[in-house]
Amino acid sequence: MIDIDKDYILKLIEAKSTDNIRLTKLLDYYKGQQDILFRVLSDPTKPNNKIVANYCSLIADFFNSYLLGVPIKYSSQNEGFLNEILNIFNYNDEPEHNVTVGENMNIFGLGAEILYIDEDKQIRFKSLDPRETIFIHAKDIEADLETCIRFFPITPDTYTVEIYNKETVATYTMNSTFSELEMISELPHSFGGVPLVSYANNQILQGSFEGIVELQDALNKLLSDELNDFEQFVDAYLVLTGLQGTEKEDISRMRENKVILLDNESNAQWLVKDVNNTHIKELKEDVTGRIYTIAKMPNTEDFKSLESGVAIKYRMLPTETQATKQERYFKKGIQRRIELIANVLKLTSPAIGDYREINIAFERNFIINDEVERQKMLIDVNSGLATKIEYRMRFYNETFDQAKEAIRKIDEERQDNNDGFEY
Repeated sequence: MIDIDKDYILKLIEAKSTDNIRLTKLLDYYKGQQDILFRVLSDPTKPNNKIVANYCSLIADFFNSYLLGVPIKYSSQNEGFLNEILNIFNYNDEPEHNVTVGENMNIFGLGAEILYIDEDKQIRFKSLDPRETIFIHAKDIEADLETCIRFFPITPDTYTVEIYNKETVATYTMNSTFSELEMISELPHSFGGVPLVSYANNQILQGSFEGIVELQDALNKLLSDELNDFEQFVDAYLVLTGLQGTEKEDISRMRENKVILLDNESNAQWLVKDVNNTHIKELKEDVTGRIYTIAKMPNTEDFKSLESGVAIKYRMLPTETQATKQERYFKKGIQRRIELIANVLKLTSPAIGDYREINIAFERNFIINDEVERQKMLIDVNSGLATKIEYRMRFYNETFDQAKEAIRKIDEERQDNNDGFEY
């Protein structure tokens, strides 16, 4: 039976609910619900455009795709154990599941998943909302996961609270003021450890774009005010000097005829705000550049089409450093997932294997290197330094015979031998 200090649990949930204000704001920014959309001007007659250039979503999606866009590969000399694990992963659509966990990891700074046995007696795992999950670790140097709390609303006034330890899961009801816990049930599980897994984005559990939120606000304001200034320019006042006798009918004729007749002492000019467009442009570029730098994300628009692979790798160094940190934490989570699954499999097959026998390999999902190499090899083909067969073998994953046959068919269709041939 779980021995808990109810007051301690309630205080943890209350503290988590307070921190969820920050996490919910991160989710809102990811979805584009950013502060600029709620801006109210003191003068309601002025233009109030609300432009969101959502770099938060761009950054989170980029790192998630860069790390997990290519499915994780698994290998082992223990083929029987590996096949068991892969069958369970396939049953759970593991690549898609990983992307969901990685999305939460990049947004909230923490991803979470739960393992359970479904009605068909199959091992399942599912991503959890990190805002509804609390991980409690031991206070010793090992800091092993001892308990996990999951809480979620079922009515406006009632929450369900699930408390997991290494042997059982206890279910409680809790009121909306976080002041009362009432046990409903306690059941054993078969995972031989707390059946929840955390996936940290970094040591301080910070989201991938959390450090650029203020810059995001600044950029939104710059873009919105720039459009406001343009609208004010379009609706500018026409100042007529020395034409005090002008009547409303005169102004109507001016609009209709597009002509103003002035004497030597009269003048007409637009009353507009003096805007330094060059300064605004430089300011936007500076803010955008800082966003990329702080987020450690490459600005691919700056890459030159024929830039060398070495140069690109140098540009990608901050990005790769960040991705390497994410990979280490994510790999640790995958290992824990496999360990929990192995604990269940050992109940019927004690010698099936150990989680450390499964090798986990990540592959970066980034097409720029391939595109640069493709462009360079096209030049080599056109200059005769490489053959079309080599090109197709490299970028179409064809064998020599397949590439040769493909080129023969293309040449027959175009009937131009190799003249002006493009891939």
